[in-house]
Amino acid sequence: MNRLESKFAFLPSGQQVTIVAKPDINEKDWDNATLMQEWNICQRTSVNYRQQGLEYFKRGGRVYYSPAQREQFVKKIGKGIAHE
Repeated sequence: MNRLESKFAFLPSGQQVTIVAKPDINEKDWDNATLMQEWNICQRTSVNYRQQGLEYFKRGGRVYYSPAQREQFVKKIGKGIAHE
């Protein structure tokens, strides 16, 4: 019995469990909070990245980054910056 099966061994027979994987967010637009969390950077660093050429767009007063913009910046600056 693997680890996952052992966690659900207590369920009565006949009952089903649906396991949902964490959604892949790499193909979606990220807001500034998501960028900071995924790249493990602070807010000041995200501002510095924008000043260094990280392209973005604003929607409703919020800053967003498309996958293409993030990829282009990583290629421009270097691989050590982001964890995509």
